[in-house]
Parts: sequence; structure tokens; C-alpha cells
Amino acid sequence: MFLDHAAADRLYALYHLIAFRGLRRGEACGARWVDAELDEGLLATARQPNNVGRQVKEGSPKTESSDAAVALDSGTVAVLRAHGERQEAERLAAGPAWIDSARPRPGRKATASTR
Repeated sequence: MFLDHAAADRLYALYHLIAFRGLRRGEACGARWVDAELDEGLLATARQPNNVGRQVKEGSPKTESSDAAVALDSGTVAVLRAHGERQEAERLAAGPAWIDSARPRPGRKATASTR
């Protein structure tokens, strides 16, 4: 029911990864396009963000078994491809204000505080 409700949310691909592929929140948030082999149906979970004090730092996954390739079913591959197309449209619309996060989640548009 949650995924049906969240289908139009910009973070749907993230929710889908967590629900259908069993990724932990940090593993899903740390996923990068460079780690995705969509044609082969694989996603490496080599990095994840961690809170260190008041800053977010990128580090290794929680466990050694988390640092592995996750098999992606055809439905998840389709969700990620659609998300990539939406992300590319957002990048083109933002122009030079786009900040490339290299993540399969929505990028951020630059604001006065991030320029």
C-alpha cells in the first residue's frame, strides 16, 4: 500500500530498492549510478552515508556482506531506468544550477547556500 501511495514521489526508486531488493536505508541512499549495471541487473552497494557529528560522511556499508552486488529484477531495472530519465530531465531543466550527486535519487538544484 505504501509503494502504491508513493508512486509519484521523487524518491520512489529509493523506496522500491528498499522494499523489493532488501537494501538497508544507508545502502539505498549510498547507491550511485556508477555502481549500477542495469543491463546485467546488478547494483553494487559499496558506499553509504553515515552521520558523524553534525556532518554526513560517506563510508563502507554496515557489514561485509553488505559490500556486494545486489541482483535487480526486471521491475526494479525498469523503475531505475525511468528514474534516470526523470533525473536527466531535471538536470536539463536546472541547467548550470544542477549539482550532480551521482546518485540514483533526485539531484538538488543549487540554492544561494550551496553555490
